[in-house]
Amino acid sequence: MEPLNAALEELGKRTSGIDSAREGAMEGSRDGSLLPGGPRLSESALSPEQLAGLFEEFSRTTLRLQESHRALEARLASLRRELAEKNLLLERKKRLESLGLMVAGAAHEIRNPLGSISLYLDCLSEEVRGEASRPECLRLIRQIEEAIAHLNSIVVNMLIFASPAKSRWEDCDLAVVVQEALDLLKNDLDRSKTCCRFESPEMDRPGRIWISGDRDQVRCVLLNILKNAVQAMEPGGAITLGARRARGDGKLYHVLSIRDTGPGIPPENLEKVFIPFFTEGKKKGGVGLGLTIVHSLMERLGGKVELDNLPQGGLEARLFFLAGLNGKTGCCKEASTEGAKP
Repeated sequence: MEPLNAALEELGKRTSGIDSAREGAMEGSRDGSLLPGGPRLSESALSPEQLAGLFEEFSRTTLRLQESHRALEARLASLRRELAEKNLLLERKKRLESLGLMVAGAAHEIRNPLGSISLYLDCLSEEVRGEASRPECLRLIRQIEEAIAHLNSIVVNMLIFASPAKSRWEDCDLAVVVQEALDLLKNDLDRSKTCCRFESPEMDRPGRIWISGDRDQVRCVLLNILKNAVQAMEPGGAITLGARRARGDGKLYHVLSIRDTGPGIPPENLEKVFIPFFTEGKKKGGVGLGLTIVHSLMERLGGKVELDNLPQGGLEARLFFLAGLNGKTGCCKEASTEGAKP
């Protein structure tokens, strides 16, 4: 009997506890609290409007965080691209420096015997010139002189590429420098029957377009671009020169456009032509340094060079020169190039 009585007593205690809990819950529901002695529902619960406001604010915060995340990812990608470009430029500079040392040595080794050949040829020419019965010898001498002049121009380009001279900045009349370059190329233009046209009237009027830079370097750039155009065209081709103003990166530029009627450059090679010794004109004696020198000198002049194939055929070279520092900015047509990176 004692175990049974003990079990009944335990059951009574549990039943009494359940009844007490039920009464407490009933009392809590009557006065609005969740548990006996707990906070009242009327005091802690949020209204539907408040809940909607919280969800709306949460959504706005989430959107802002997502936008910030996307902006940070874009900025990080941009920085990675810039770093990759800088690394490529640094690597290119190191290679060019090494190549420049080699080229400078080769140029000097070539120039010495070239000078001797030219001297001996002058002596031979003096002896033969008085003999009217030997016209064939005179013709051969002229051909050798032309070959020597061509080799000498290659050596000069190699030396410019290896160690360009220090810049002497001044305001230059672009039309005058262009005419100087054309005068120096007169024999090439005449031999190839190439005609030159000025698209902009300012190009034919000195004193209208002033640029800032080293006059000799500007002339060297023009000589290489024009010679490249002559070599690319068949006899009887045409070169058209034009000028306009452009703004980019907060600077004012005079843009000289040089268009030829040649075959152009294959799209896959447009970037390669600035690589040393890469050339599209080997059959005409090109060695692949002209455009490399143009690119290097334009950077030293604070500008840039752009190449594009023309829809009608031919190639257009655009040279961006800094406008003159003395305020003589010219009066040619202006076009915006914001975002350009000379």
